[in-house]
Amino acid sequence: MTDMTTKPRYRVTAGKALSQEQAIDLRGKIFYRHLIRTDTDEILKKAGISRYALKTLLTDPDIDQAIDRREEELSNAAYTITPSEGSVADFVYEQLDLHLETILQGSSLSKWYGYDVIEMLWGKDSGGRNAVISMMSKPIQWFEPLPAGELQWFPNDGSEPIMISDQADFYYRYLYQQHKPTYLNPKGKSLLSRVYWLHYFKTNAWRFWSKFLERFGSPLLIGKTDATSDDDAQDFANAMLAAHNSGVVTIGIDEDVKAVTAGSNGEAFVSYDSVVKQSITTYLLGQTLTSGTDKGGTYGQGVVHQEQQEIIFSSDRKHAIKAVQRFIDVICIANGFEIPEFKWVAKKFIDQEQLDADKKAHEMGVRFTKSYFVDEHGYNEQHIAQMDYGDGAIKLPTSAQANRYPSLAKHSWVPFKAAESDGEFTDEQMELEKVADDALELSVQPFDANTVLSAIADATDIDSLREALFNMVGDSLAESDFTQLVNTAIQVADVHGFADESSEV
Repeated sequence: MTDMTTKPRYRVTAGKALSQEQAIDLRGKIFYRHLIRTDTDEILKKAGISRYALKTLLTDPDIDQAIDRREEELSNAAYTITPSEGSVADFVYEQLDLHLETILQGSSLSKWYGYDVIEMLWGKDSGGRNAVISMMSKPIQWFEPLPAGELQWFPNDGSEPIMISDQADFYYRYLYQQHKPTYLNPKGKSLLSRVYWLHYFKTNAWRFWSKFLERFGSPLLIGKTDATSDDDAQDFANAMLAAHNSGVVTIGIDEDVKAVTAGSNGEAFVSYDSVVKQSITTYLLGQTLTSGTDKGGTYGQGVVHQEQQEIIFSSDRKHAIKAVQRFIDVICIANGFEIPEFKWVAKKFIDQEQLDADKKAHEMGVRFTKSYFVDEHGYNEQHIAQMDYGDGAIKLPTSAQANRYPSLAKHSWVPFKAAESDGEFTDEQMELEKVADDALELSVQPFDANTVLSAIADATDIDSLREALFNMVGDSLAESDFTQLVNTAIQVADVHGFADESSEV
């Protein structure tokens, strides 16, 4: 007798899609391989379901909404490659425009189910270069990840599984993604399995609630009758049954009807359903604000909520960048190109607290440079047209001593102005104040005050006063004690400025 289950072994060859090689043979042992394949996820083993069956969870509105939110956030993320110009960059951008959505979708699926396999079909682009012309995620039940990192493909005709990870074209043909695989769980961590029991209890709670409404939505009627025959008793029962629809029933003088209503209006179900929904959204989206703060929230809760969601979205981008970079590596190696680096463009959040602190510093006289706003606040330098320093930030020329040093002479010196309501100085200012105080203590008058007053009194006009003062100064002021004291103070201040500036470079 011929063994109908004996089939030739397949070998996956490049150029065809797996869906074409999955020959359907109802005579084969199609179910046998699936019976012996047990999932390594503890939750799925206890639930007794396959990993692929988790797709039914996507019919849950709360789960589906959370997943769509994360997928949309990932697909809308901005990106760039380095270097971003040239023929290679143009080729990579063209390929990403065609296939990035599929790659990111596969990355998300690998998180939902634990792993994902995308098949890439190759061809030539308009420039004659090797290019991926088609990509699509294949059903995960076709594949079996192994602890050592191998990947098996199970043909659905019941034949022996094929170790496609050992094939020479595996690197170029498949984009294999896993989410936190371990030796004991090579299929990876499935996020959907973590919310399976929440979905299960929520679904059964709704079924119970529907039965509750069906039973206790209308009051239960209890009737007493003096009927002496079965027909009369049945007529009385039919009348009460009709009363559920019409709300009116007629009874005899010796008959009685009482309505019994439910003792609960379902608060327990509402609380139970709310807790389950909060648990689902908190796990999948990190929604700490909308979970349990329906009666009001605070600014602090909003900040925590935003930070928690950004952590989750950032983890999705970090997981996806590995697959995108590998795709770029493959298409560049296939053409002998230098491989560019794929990067996500980080979102720029302006720190309001930092801005408030900068505003206070500005009011005190501090003026920031353009590079400060670029480095600390994430502004794009090309978006800053000019810097308006305001009234308190006049530009001062460098001193004669500073001009001796070309590197320092190029700096624009901006004075620090203390707030009028605050009499305190910085440590650097206090050192200059001490220099000035010391100079005042040693100060000597360059002219005798009485001599100046006499010259003013004897002057007949401005010219005579100018000549008298000039004769009074003569050539002795340049070598006087006063002039030497002023020059010394200026040099000390200059040296102090040079040292302070050098410490900040």
